[in-house]
Amino acid sequence: MSPDDEKDSVGYSRNDYAGHASNPDIMLWGAIHERTVPILQELGVLSTDFKTGLVPNSTFVFKVDHLPQVRPLPAGLKWSTVEPKDFALVRSRTQIPRQERTMAVLPSLAIRTEESEPVAWAFVGLDGSLTTLHVESEWRGRGLAKAIATKLFREKMHSFWEAEVEKISHGYVVSGNEASEATCRSLGGRCGWQSYWLRVDLGKV
Repeated sequence: MSPDDEKDSVGYSRNDYAGHASNPDIMLWGAIHERTVPILQELGVLSTDFKTGLVPNSTFVFKVDHLPQVRPLPAGLKWSTVEPKDFALVRSRTQIPRQERTMAVLPSLAIRTEESEPVAWAFVGLDGSLTTLHVESEWRGRGLAKAIATKLFREKMHSFWEAEVEKISHGYVVSGNEASEATCRSLGGRCGWQSYWLRVDLGKV
C-alpha cells in the first residue's frame, strides 16, 4: 500500500484529504464551528464530492497557567526544534497534507536522541493551535506527548497573547483519535465544541 493510501483513525487517507487541491474551484475552509456548518449546507455552497468535509474535530481549550510542569526528559533524549531535514519524516507520519514552506515558518519543538534522530515533534499552527503532535511508536508511553505539548504552549505561543490577558491555547483532535484526546485531557484540556474542515465550491458562492 502506498503511504498516500494509508488510513487514519477515521478511515481517510492523505489522498482523501488532499483530493480538492487539484480543483481551483474548491476552497478549503478550516476550523469552522459546528453551528456554522448547517448554515453553509442550507446555502448549498459545500462540495459533496469530498467525504472528508464532515469529519468532526474536537476543539480542546487549555489554560496555559494551569498546565503541569514539564518533567525532565528520559535519559538519552534532548530538546530541539523541527529542522528542514526532518520535514519528509514529519509528512510521512500524518495523513493531513503538510507543505514544507509552511512548516519552515511555524514555531516547533522536537525531542531527539543523542544521535539527533527526532522521536517526537509538534508545531504551533497558523491559527495558534497545537498541531501535528506526534511521537514515534517505540517511544510512546513515556510522557513525551504531554511534555512536548506543555513546553510548546509555554514557550512558543507568546506572539498570540496580549499582556494581562489570560493565556488560552487550543488544539484539534479528529474524531476517533483516542490517544490524542487522552493527551489533551491529561493536560487539563476541555472539549468546547466541534470544528470542521469544509470544501466550499466557489462556483456555488
